[in-house]
Amino acid sequence: MAKIYRSESDLLIPWLANAKQVLKAGQSLVVLIRARSDSEIQHYFINDLKSLKALVRKYRLVDLQTMICFLTPKDFEDIPEIQRQQITALLEQNGVYLMISPDSLSSLDKEAVRRLETGRLIRQ
Repeated sequence: MAKIYRSESDLLIPWLANAKQVLKAGQSLVVLIRARSDSEIQHYFINDLKSLKALVRKYRLVDLQTMICFLTPKDFEDIPEIQRQQITALLEQNGVYLMISPDSLSSLDKEAVRRLETGRLIRQ
């Protein structure tokens, strides 16, 4: 899943791993969201890279200033250093920024369950 953001004013983009970037007013930000464990990130990254390349082609054809990001949970930090560096280098080669959420996959799962349970209680 990818989300597209656009801001009416300059906005500092949160969670970027290796850079501080500002989304300029009117500029688009496309974020490929991947809520995966560290092993899943490693296993599926090649497929994700293909999706990222397609996003880059699609959105940069329209506007060269469009920023593309790859968002992972904090679990990314559990990947061995050499593999993190390789993933980061491949992202940079394709003009994609790495975003690391402050939440782990397990905390995201717990929050999703909590919200589902709350919704079920409200409907009853």
